[in-house]
Amino acid sequence: MEIWNLVFMQYERSKDGTLTPLPKPSVDTGMGLERVAVVLQGVKSNYDTDLIRPIIDFTAELAGKPYVAETRKGLR
Repeated sequence: MEIWNLVFMQYERSKDGTLTPLPKPSVDTGMGLERVAVVLQGVKSNYDTDLIRPIIDFTAELAGKPYVAETRKGLR
């Protein structure tokens, strides 16, 4: 799980793929609310937090299907 990220904004990409230097390059750093929730709640994914899991459970109930998380190597 990525907790914190840095995005280096240096160019604008045109539709044709041409890169034009930005007049003021910058760095965006972020740790979104959902990432903080994962850490604080000690869960393995954004989908397991109390921000998102109720939506998944409600949708599963409406669909009449149990929610089963996909299992991938290293997860769950």
